[in-house]
Amino acid sequence: RLWDAFRIGKRSQGFEIRNAWVTNNRDDCVENDFLMSGKITNSLFDGCFVGISLAPRGKPDRRAEIEMDRVLLRLKAYDYKGKVRHGLPFKLRGKPPKLTIRNSVFAAENGNIIGAPYVETLWKSVERCSNNVFLWLGEGEPPAFYGLLPDCFQVVSGSTATAVWNRVRENWINCNGRMDRLATDPTPLQSRCVDDVLSEFRG
Repeated sequence: RLWDAFRIGKRSQGFEIRNAWVTNNRDDCVENDFLMSGKITNSLFDGCFVGISLAPRGKPDRRAEIEMDRVLLRLKAYDYKGKVRHGLPFKLRGKPPKLTIRNSVFAAENGNIIGAPYVETLWKSVERCSNNVFLWLGEGEPPAFYGLLPDCFQVVSGSTATAVWNRVRENWINCNGRMDRLATDPTPLQSRCVDDVLSEFRG
């Protein structure tokens, strides 16, 4: 329930975010506008306005590499300049850094996105990628620009997409519930933790 959940400073080269649980933050899950290289692993970002901000300040080193592994990221729409909308999994400005995305789930609920002109540039910046799922939680078919996703993403829509998100979110909480949490958060059941929950939905 913040604005930016994490802000990466200009002296944070090689940063690592792991085992993070963020819920309903009104801006970036992670602001990395100095384009530091780093890793984000085993984290649940549940209801972010924007995923990872890579909108550089000044003249940063664009050789940065961002690695994401076992990240659950749900974009949530908020009121923005009189319209209900959200951003993309990555917010860009100019040439983006290199991206590695593995074993992760991205979900979106609103087609009135901010940053649509950067969609093609965004997905072309993904250099290493495997075993990912994109969930369209909105009504009907996902907007055409999501068709530019790399082949390493399985796209799921409709009621199945909602079921997948609820399941992977529940499983992450069950597997990581020993961390501090709010009293209103779900109670974890570690006996129900599954190592590869995505295998339940693959054909």
